[in-house]
Parts: sequence; C-alpha cells; structure tokens
Amino acid sequence: MKFKTALSLGVALTGALAISACGGGGDSGPYVPTPLQQSVSDVLNNGGSHNISASLSATDAKQRYIISLKSSLPAPMFVLPQQIAQQLQSLSAGLLQASSGSLPVNRALVDGKVVILPEYEKSNQWIYPDGDQVVVETRATDGVTVYSKSRYLGYEVVPVTGLVSAAPADVTQSPDMADLFRPTPENVSPLKADASFLQGAAYIKRTAKREGDLVYLQDCSGKPTRDLVLTYCAPASLERAFPYTHGGVTYQFTDGKMQTIQGQRAWVAKAKMPEAVQPTDTYLLLVELEGRVYLGGVQRHGTTVRTRQADGTVVDHSVRLNQKAFDSLKAAVNL
Repeated sequence: MKFKTALSLGVALTGALAISACGGGGDSGPYVPTPLQQSVSDVLNNGGSHNISASLSATDAKQRYIISLKSSLPAPMFVLPQQIAQQLQSLSAGLLQASSGSLPVNRALVDGKVVILPEYEKSNQWIYPDGDQVVVETRATDGVTVYSKSRYLGYEVVPVTGLVSAAPADVTQSPDMADLFRPTPENVSPLKADASFLQGAAYIKRTAKREGDLVYLQDCSGKPTRDLVLTYCAPASLERAFPYTHGGVTYQFTDGKMQTIQGQRAWVAKAKMPEAVQPTDTYLLLVELEGRVYLGGVQRHGTTVRTRQADGTVVDHSVRLNQKAFDSLKAAVNL
C-alpha cells in the first residue's frame, strides 16, 4: 500500500563552530548561532527531529501504520552545507512497517528537465545557516541538482508534560498524528491511558517559506508512478488541453497565462488552488514536454509553507517531535 503522505523532512542543526564566515547575524569573524539556529541545534544534540505519520482508520488492520522519519546531523554544523542523516522506523511491530518503497515519489521541473527525489534513507537534504536563519536545500537523485529550498523563519521548541493522550492541540491536530488521538474502527485507543511524557519531551513548531520557486510535477491520473515516467494529461498542445478539471475546479484557457518556465511552454493559473486542495499558496501548472501536456504546480519564492490541520484549519507551521517526545510516544503506543 501507499503511505498517505510524503513525509516532510524534519531537520536540525548542531551547535556553533568557531570559524570565519558570514551568517549568524554578522558578516565576518567566528560563526555564532542566532537564537533560531541554536534552537535547531539543541534539538539535534538531543537525538534529532521526528516527523510522525499515523494512519489507523483503515478497515483492514493490515493497512494501518505509525511511522517516524528521523532527521539529524552526524557532526556539528558548518557554515557550508551539510547532508542530513535520515532514518525511517515504525512505532509498532504489530502494524505495517516503514518502507521507502511504499512512500510517494516527489518530482520537480528543474532547468526544463524532470528530476526525482531519492528514497528517504538516501535523502539528499542539506542544511546551513544563512544570515539569522537556516536554509534547507533538497537535491535530486544526482546529489547536485537542487530540487527545492526552504528558509526557516521560526523554530519554537515547546516543552510537553503530563499524559501523552492529553497532548496539546498543536500535536493532536497535526494532520499526520491526529489518528493517534482518536479510537480505531474497533473502538480501541491507540495510546495507553496512563502513559506520560518523559522529562525533556518537547514538540517543535516550525515555520518556513520557499526560497526560490518550486515547480513540481505529478501524475495526471491512475496509480502514481515511482520514477521519472509521468502519466500525461493530453497528447497534444496546451491550447487543446482545456477545459481541464483539477481539485474540483474546471479551468478554461482564459483562467491562466501562457509563460515560458525553465525553457518550456507552460500555462499557469491566475488564481491559487483552493486551500482544500493545497494549503500552501500554489498555482496550477500545465506544461508541454516532448509533445505532451503534464500536470503540476508552482509555489513562488517567499511563499509561506502551510499545513491543513485535522480539523480543517490552515496554519503557518508544521509540527515535529524531539527525541524525548518520540520515545514517550513510542512507549505509549497500545497497538
């Protein structure tokens, strides 16, 4: 089966190194981390950042899972980009086990060519300080081509105490963790009633924006493919692809503008996709590649990366767990 979402990668920095470079709020002299950079650094120094994804509502219990994507750095952060180490793991031996082969594949258009992200254990994410903030760079499978960049604007570490089952709303409403806090179809609680957070447990409230435009591509129909081969929308020109329906909206040719994107003929919608389809401001893209029309979206430079919570509310942050909170959650799992 396919896991329901492509896990967004939680990343962290380590403490400062006394080296000559710009960043950290200065233009020269030893690198000194800003408060934001130090917050990310502290998370890594205590085991890393965990992106939890739980799906427990499937009628077939064999299709349920609770997985974590752990992101960390093996050495202190330099001013030069360092590769992020990642690990997929399951929180319950009795549920579907974590596997990169079951996760969706992300693809983008870069310099007029389709590029693909590697599997999660082979992540090509790199991180470095930039001014007062932190930039995360995601590279394609060749390890060189930059797929996308994000700039961290905030990294709030919020301590949690008490019962795991009574976690704060930021955690219980996080879309990929919400199933942990409601009964399964058999009316079984996924968490032990008496399990508590360990001392030092915290969740991370991260805000970020796009650094540079992201032009992503996706399959038009059918079962998603897992390589560079995309299913196309039309075997002809853009002008003949309309009307085109996506996300409950039917687009006419006049609803967008013809543009040249990375050397390719493209049509980009004038209005953003509905929040129900894409919470981050995204413009529908149809692009001609080798005589066929393909589907995608454009997230422009400076766009805030948003998340749609379990209750439908759209917020300007995402949530991760630190190592102590992850250990607490794993011990609390009742499935």
